[in-house]
Amino acid sequence: MAHEQMLGISDALWNAATGKRTPTGAFGRFWDDKQDAIETIDINDLL
Repeated sequence: MAHEQMLGISDALWNAATGKRTPTGAFGRFWDDKQDAIETIDINDLL
């Protein structure tokens, strides 16, 4: 039930920005996110 509600909110945001619903596999991302924007963290920097 919670997933369906979140998908509805995502669809509303995607529709307002792009005119389309949330694409398959894009749940949890925004329409303007870059594919290579995944940041990696070196665990040694945390110590």
